[in-house]
Amino acid sequence: MALASVSLVSFPSIHETPPPFESTQKRTLSLALESQSCHREHRRHRRAAFPRVTASTRGTSSSGDRNGTAENDASDTRVQRVGVWLTAAAAAAAVVAAPLAVAPCALADFKTYNHAYLRGADMSNQDLYRSIFAACDCRLINLSGSNLAGSTDTFAGFELANLENTNWERALADRVVFRGANLRNANFTNAILSGSQFEGADVTGADFTDAIVDNAQRRLMCRKAKGVNPVTGVETRESLGC
Repeated sequence: MALASVSLVSFPSIHETPPPFESTQKRTLSLALESQSCHREHRRHRRAAFPRVTASTRGTSSSGDRNGTAENDASDTRVQRVGVWLTAAAAAAAVVAAPLAVAPCALADFKTYNHAYLRGADMSNQDLYRSIFAACDCRLINLSGSNLAGSTDTFAGFELANLENTNWERALADRVVFRGANLRNANFTNAILSGSQFEGADVTGADFTDAIVDNAQRRLMCRKAKGVNPVTGVETRESLGC
């Protein structure tokens, strides 16, 4: 019976003498130099594949022309971006400066009498366009012939006031007290009069065309409404929908 041959592998003995330190150091240094050489070769190939465009190489060859064109396009793009930024900055500066430039004129366009005490005052024949009389105590005031178009009169009290021939077009006069006031020939076209009170007011010749008036107050004024407004030529009863 034949026996299979077995090859014995010899392992180094742990008692063998290790290689000297100097040879190990040289081997490590050699591997480091080889790695550094590989890195240099890799960078060389990368530069060859992707050449860098510089001022000296621009326009010297066909590839240089193409690279120069690309850089010019990039430069034009940067110039356009700077132009857009300057335009936006100028627009922002104009927006900031605009309110400062118009502020004096805007303030001169109207007067404000918020919560003012004007009982019995004489303010007749004045231009009070867009003025503010919110919550003003204007009882017995004389505003005859004055222009209050576009004014804000919320919560104001004009009880027993002389408001003859006044103009209240597009005025915000909601929740205003007009009890016993003289409203002869007053023009309330397109005014907001919701919640306002007209008990005892003289509305002869007044024009309420397209004004917002509570139905109860409308019916109340229709009892004594008469006359024609001298400015608009509209009958009072017609403007109230009587």
